[in-house]
Amino acid sequence: MRPVIKGLCGYESLLDGTVSLADLGRMNDALDVTEENEARIREAMKPNG
Repeated sequence: MRPVIKGLCGYESLLDGTVSLADLGRMNDALDVTEENEARIREAMKPNG
């Protein structure tokens, strides 16, 4: 449901088959990478100390 919640696709696209399982996998992979990059940026921005 992450791609739906994040607005990458609509729930109806899951129901009617417009979005395939491969598409969902790609979207989830992209979300994983984005979230990891954002976490690394937040960590790098922390003040040392």
